[in-house]
Amino acid sequence: DYSGAEKLIKNNLNSFEAYSIYINALQHLRHDLKAKDLVVELIEKKNMYPDKEFYYVILRNSGHLVNYTTALRNLQDCIEYFMFSNNSFALSTSYNNIGLIYLYNYKNNTNDILAARENFHSAQKLMREFHSNE
Repeated sequence: DYSGAEKLIKNNLNSFEAYSIYINALQHLRHDLKAKDLVVELIEKKNMYPDKEFYYVILRNSGHLVNYTTALRNLQDCIEYFMFSNNSFALSTSYNNIGLIYLYNYKNNTNDILAARENFHSAQKLMREFHSNE
């Protein structure tokens, strides 16, 4: 029941984890514009809460809500953070999402296709370490 969850969480936005769950509920309810506005607002408030891991999870999962340049910059920030925090699973999904951004936004540009492929291979290599098919 995403509508019930959305209402409950909206009244308890006291961490990036809560915002992450709230944004997820908004997207399942097809409230992408509301989710986008919230993501843009949170990007400006990076230091609002101490739970940075969830801040970067929000960035990792919101590439489709922001423009191409912002999405790539956010995902590059995620890669740096997840490398530093040694979170290989989140790092892999960040590479995958960068690949998707390149793939979905290319305009007959071979370099974008090559960049997408390179990032997909980086993601795949990490997932194989976990014996995961994700």
